[in-house]
Amino acid sequence: MRRPAHAVAAAACALTLSGCSALFPPLLPARPVDGAPFDRVVVATTPSVAKVGGVSCSGGELIGSAFVAGDHLLLTAAHVVTGARTVELRFPGRAPVAADLVVVDADDDTAVLRVLGDLPPALALEPAAIAVGDPVVVIGYPLAEQAVRTTLARVSALDEAATLGGHPLRDVLAIDAQVLTGTSGGPVVDSAGQVRGMVSAQIPGRGGRDSSPLVTLGIPSSRLAQRLAASAGLPTPTPCS
Repeated sequence: MRRPAHAVAAAACALTLSGCSALFPPLLPARPVDGAPFDRVVVATTPSVAKVGGVSCSGGELIGSAFVAGDHLLLTAAHVVTGARTVELRFPGRAPVAADLVVVDADDDTAVLRVLGDLPPALALEPAAIAVGDPVVVIGYPLAEQAVRTTLARVSALDEAATLGGHPLRDVLAIDAQVLTGTSGGPVVDSAGQVRGMVSAQIPGRGGRDSSPLVTLGIPSSRLAQRLAASAGLPTPTPCS
């Protein structure tokens, strides 16, 4: 999970300037989410979410999450797999499977992976806009953990902006919860079991809007669906070429 450069500055303000509370509204009280409606959603969706591993062309380790989104296709965050030499996916209760990197869109922090073998069922992308305040569950694999982790939260904005690795992100979801490193590329799912976004990064929560000191940014499903459709039939590029 990357934190944009401006997020570090904002966090420093919160930690070092005693006058910050006078300049910015305070964070809201915690806003719990009823987990009961999500129990069946978690059971149905987590088998289609994978832990991403592998090796980059520079020899580094890949860390993140991905989810099945189409026929032999998965979505993940671009910063998880950029420069990958090999990509390995681990689904619950399945043997590891190799994946090919088909598309990397750093400008929207989105990547498409292809697996030739059998995959769990694809999760449905719902392109319609979600509403501020709606509850969701964030699903992914934290660093060094082999078990999937779920986080209940509420959508706090539909038009957040940030800069990730020098690439500006615009009109992304803000999810009022902090998630652990490794969750990038995991799905943001509503109570109907439909994917509403994909985890990208974290920034400091905004006073008067959020209750969490760090909030999670999500690429909206409408853009994920466009990227997935555009990748259909594309050849697999040669790694590290």
